[in-house]
Amino acid sequence: MAYAITAGLDEAGTAGLAHLRAVLTDAGVPEPTTGLGFRPNLTLAVYEDLDEATAIAALDRIALQTPLLPALFAGIAVFPGRAANLWAAPSPDPRLLVLQRAVRAAIAGQIWDLYRPEVWVPHCTLATNLDPADIGAATQAATSAWVPFEGVFVTLDLVRFSPVALLWHRDLQSEA
Repeated sequence: MAYAITAGLDEAGTAGLAHLRAVLTDAGVPEPTTGLGFRPNLTLAVYEDLDEATAIAALDRIALQTPLLPALFAGIAVFPGRAANLWAAPSPDPRLLVLQRAVRAAIAGQIWDLYRPEVWVPHCTLATNLDPADIGAATQAATSAWVPFEGVFVTLDLVRFSPVALLWHRDLQSEA
């Protein structure tokens, strides 16, 4: 089993991502395989394995010290390759990097390469495993419906998959 630590969005951010996802569905782009039926989020880390009790204790401390994190989604982007991913890009915010590094420093385990702090790119996945021949149509659909939107990262979650199971959830602090 693998584990994901995610930052969840408020209603406005969720609605912005859901709108883009609906546009992509209408264009015939399948749901992301990494979404696993879980609500829109920003994945901070994915581990092959971890000690659940230790991770929950660490995440609880982090959540209690982390303020709500506003985000402006300023564009879309692609992780290229034979199985490309399309994603919504939150504006660069050093607080997201600090949060991701705090998670990584607090939780031991084999982290997936793309979530190592030196290579992690903040993103909210819209579509996965797109064939190079399909990425243009998916990008065009999302671009045609694009309107910048705001959201606030309001929660931390620990999820085990697959199948997806929410193991822990905590609201971030409303004040810095």
